[in-house]
Amino acid sequence: MDILKYYILSVLLVILLILTPACTTTPKSSLPGQVAAAQAALDLDVFGGFPTLSSDVPAPVSALLRFLDVDQNGSVQARLDVTTGLPTASVWIESKDSRLPLGLEADGLMVAINTEQRGTALDQVELEWTPWHGNGRYVLNLQLLDWQNITIPSSQMITVNVTGIPENVPTMKSRFIGLYRDHFGLNLTAPGFARYNSPDPTNNEASRWVSTAYIGNRLYEIDIFDDGQVTAASYAVNSDEGGGFCRPFGKIRMLAVIVDYGNTGLDPTDAEAALRAGLNETQEYWVDYSRQIGLPAPLLEVELTTFVYGAPPQAGRYLTPDEIRSASSLDPSDFDLLVQIDLDKNNSTTGQYGGQGASLGDGCRPLGARRTNIAFNVRDRNLLENAMPGTIFRHELMHSMGWMHWWPNQSGDGMSWLNSRDGWEPALLFGWTDADRDGIIEIVDSTPYGLTQ
Repeated sequence: MDILKYYILSVLLVILLILTPACTTTPKSSLPGQVAAAQAALDLDVFGGFPTLSSDVPAPVSALLRFLDVDQNGSVQARLDVTTGLPTASVWIESKDSRLPLGLEADGLMVAINTEQRGTALDQVELEWTPWHGNGRYVLNLQLLDWQNITIPSSQMITVNVTGIPENVPTMKSRFIGLYRDHFGLNLTAPGFARYNSPDPTNNEASRWVSTAYIGNRLYEIDIFDDGQVTAASYAVNSDEGGGFCRPFGKIRMLAVIVDYGNTGLDPTDAEAALRAGLNETQEYWVDYSRQIGLPAPLLEVELTTFVYGAPPQAGRYLTPDEIRSASSLDPSDFDLLVQIDLDKNNSTTGQYGGQGASLGDGCRPLGARRTNIAFNVRDRNLLENAMPGTIFRHELMHSMGWMHWWPNQSGDGMSWLNSRDGWEPALLFGWTDADRDGIIEIVDSTPYGLTQ
C-alpha cells in the first residue's frame, strides 16, 4: 500500500521558524538482540509507577493555578460518555494567566488541554478528562503550558479518588486490548497508549486516544476519537511491500543530495556542514537517552552520506535515482532514505506541497531507496542554519519512522514536537519504553506489548 500524506501547518511557522509547515508520512536497522532496559526518568510506564503524593503531604500550591471544586484526597464523580462509551470526569480550575494554555495530567498522561484565551485576569475553566484506568486514586497535575519557551510557569498537583464508574465499563487498557484482537488478531496484554489533545478542534487532527505497536514487519495504529469513531490501520515496516516506514531502531543509511538552483547565493558545502552538525547534535540525544534506559548502544543511528549535485536538470521536480547515479558514484538503492535539499529561493519543488519540508514516505526498503523520501527547501541562510538540520533529523525523520502529528510523546502532550528539540520524540509510541514491564523495550522485544499466541 503506497502512502502519501501531507500535513500543512503554515500557522505554526509563525510561532517557530525552525519547524516546517508541511510534513507527510508514510520505512534497515541492525538488531543487537534483546537488550535489558532499566526503568528511567524518561521511561513512561502506562500501567504503573506514576508519581504519587502521600496523603500525609499537602499538595503544592501554585501562585497562578488552583483547583476550585476538589481538594487534596478529595473525591471526583465520573460518568459514562454515551458517545465514546468511556468514563468521563471534570474538574473546575482557576487560572490567573489566561494567555497560556492549560494542561491536566492524570497519572502521567496529559488527559486535557485548554488553549482558549478569554482575555480576563481571572479565568475559571472546566476541564473534562477520562479516568483511564477506572475508579480509584489519581494524581492530577494542573499546569500552565508555555510551548514557545518550553516551560511550565506554574502548576499544582493533588491526589483524588475517582468514583462512579460502573464495573462493566472497560479501562483504556482493556479497550485497546480488545481492539487489537478484533481488528488484527493480536493478543496484546500491555498495549502502549496515550492521549492526543488537539489544540484546534476545527482542524483535521482531532483529539483522540492513540495506540501503536511495532510488531514484526508491521506498524499497527488504533485511534479512539472523541466522537466515538474508531480507526485501525496497519503499515509495512522495513519492507518492500509498497510504501511504508523505517523501524525506529538500529542504523538508517541516509543519502542527502544538495541541488543548487543558483539563486540563493549560498554555498552548497555549507548545507553539507549544517546537515552534519544537526545530525551530531541529534545523535548525542539518542546516545544519552539510550544510556539512561540501560541500552549498551544507541537505539538509533543515522549513517549520513552527502553529495552536491549542482543545478537541477528540470525545475519543479525531484531528482530520479538514475540522475543521481549518472552524476556520481552513488546508488540510491544502497541507502534506506534519499533526502533532497534544494537551495532555491522560489521553493519550486517542495513548495508544491505547501511548505519548506516534506516527508514523502516509501522509506527503508530492503531493495533500497527508489525515490526521494524526505525533502527540504532552503531560501536563505537562516533556514539553512536554523531550520533545515532540525527539520530533517527531528521532524521529517520521525515521520519516516511512522510518527504522525497526533502521536503524543512521553507525557502525552501532543504539542511538544513544535520546537523539535531534544527529548520530544514519542518514546512510548516508538516502542522505546518497556510497556509490558518484562525488562526489554518493546521495539526489540520478541514478545512486544505482552504479545501472546
